[in-house]
Amino acid sequence: MPPHEIASAGVIALLAGVANVFQTGVNTELSSGFEEGAAALQAAFVNFCVGLLVVTTLACVQKPGLDQCELFTAANNAKWYSYLGGTCGAAYVSCSIFLSKKLGIALYYVIMVTGTLLLSLAIDYRGFLDLQKKPISGQKNCVDLLPCSRLYHGPGHWVI
Repeated sequence: MPPHEIASAGVIALLAGVANVFQTGVNTELSSGFEEGAAALQAAFVNFCVGLLVVTTLACVQKPGLDQCELFTAANNAKWYSYLGGTCGAAYVSCSIFLSKKLGIALYYVIMVTGTLLLSLAIDYRGFLDLQKKPISGQKNCVDLLPCSRLYHGPGHWVI
């Protein structure tokens, strides 16, 4: 990939991260309008309804005359685990709403990003999910796992 494409992808990824944190904040605020016990799931439901409308609109704008049969035929060719993305997304959004209220957004993200980095390293190293294996160096491991250090403050002093 040319350097300018890598830079563009990096900027887009950075903006996605900002949007992710913003989404957690607004979803948590949205949940305050619901009954306490089910607030996270109800806010997640509203989030996904709005998201469905946005994605549907963008898909139709990107490809006018979108044929639903063509869309579902293409999805039928995917591997079984490809359909777990929606389930993971629902769990992620619901947990972010519920846990950011309890932990605060910053600590929630430190813990969540630590889990994300650990699985990302494993996927890169092993090539899980039919993704290309990526070499992992000691230096890369140290940099990737740096957020984990935020969770530990010395013997017997974990943040959690």
